[in-house]
Amino acid sequence: MTLADIVEASVKLVSLDRLQHDRIAEQEAANSRHQSADAASIFSDSEGDNALHIATTYPRSSKPKNTPAASYSSNGGCFWLDITNPTPDEIASLARVFNIHPLTVEDIMTEDEGRDKFETFSGYNFIVYRTIDYGEDAQSNYEFNRGTEGIATANFAIVLKQSCILTFHRTQELNHVPSVISRLLDLVPSESTQPIVTPAYIAYALVDDITDTLAPEMRSIELEVDAADELVLILSTNEQSDMLKRIGSARRKILTLWRLLQGKPDVIRAFSRLMDRQAALDEMTRIAHYLSDVYDHLVSLVGSSSHCDMVLSRAHSNYLARLSLGLGESTVETNLFASRWTVIGAILVPLNVVTGLWGMNVKVPGQDREDLRDFFLILAGCMAFVLVVIVWARYKKIF
Repeated sequence: MTLADIVEASVKLVSLDRLQHDRIAEQEAANSRHQSADAASIFSDSEGDNALHIATTYPRSSKPKNTPAASYSSNGGCFWLDITNPTPDEIASLARVFNIHPLTVEDIMTEDEGRDKFETFSGYNFIVYRTIDYGEDAQSNYEFNRGTEGIATANFAIVLKQSCILTFHRTQELNHVPSVISRLLDLVPSESTQPIVTPAYIAYALVDDITDTLAPEMRSIELEVDAADELVLILSTNEQSDMLKRIGSARRKILTLWRLLQGKPDVIRAFSRLMDRQAALDEMTRIAHYLSDVYDHLVSLVGSSSHCDMVLSRAHSNYLARLSLGLGESTVETNLFASRWTVIGAILVPLNVVTGLWGMNVKVPGQDREDLRDFFLILAGCMAFVLVVIVWARYKKIF
């Protein structure tokens, strides 16, 4: 299957399967007319150089007799067609040529952040594997996660057929395609085994590359979480003005990454089961072993996200506890200050009453005496009252 086949099928408005069927019919008719074994075949050589081949495919061993027609390791080579930001007309043409189901077309065209999925249709398997979008204009569709502190995600759709693979994505800033191409070009046959570039292997390389891009983001979040957990116990109350903002920002990233990871283990398990069934028929295809490594990475990332969320919850609780402790200390100091002024008021008010009574412009006791006996008696009474109040305040630990 070559680029010319795709163009011819698109012009004739037929699928590739229909085109191949018509060619077989034409070949049989030509053979019956010429009755010659060396009649010209109208089939394209799928092992030749092709503009859509990402690299010249490696030679394959003979196909096992028990390998079905739907095997993902065909003898004739394969090609990879990557489509960036397709239009509805382009998707409709590709769906007609490659017999893509309308539900798959709907999932490819949707701009909303859905979920990771693995679906099996007649003649192909469909994979949606979301990734992080590092584009300058990227913005998360989650309302709580908008802004520069959020993590924007993008859908990466894969249509996996027996002799080709189609990939769809909305943004050109995704580096997964160039990375996988370099990875495939670096494959060098060893003495014992030869690397097999099949559509399934390309799909594995894509999901593995997307999974690998999540690890640095998780590591960055782990460092931020550890710093917040440590600083919340070290910094003073006056220095923790932005601590709640830092905890909230890290939690938003954790939630987005957690959403991004949900569903991916199920996709890898379904993909691995498909490859296990294929490996039972074709010993050359052992993609399931590689997928198990991807699954282990995903399990590790999910565990790290849960651990970070738990640490942030603890840091948030510690932050609130320190705030409550600070408020409690301020309340105690305020109450102690008010109590001290209450004692001072309790001392001064009775003294003002006494001095007010003896300072009235009326006849008062002791007014006619010439000595200072009454003055010192009043003064002694006031001092005794002050002393009693101070002793009581000390007993109550007010002073």
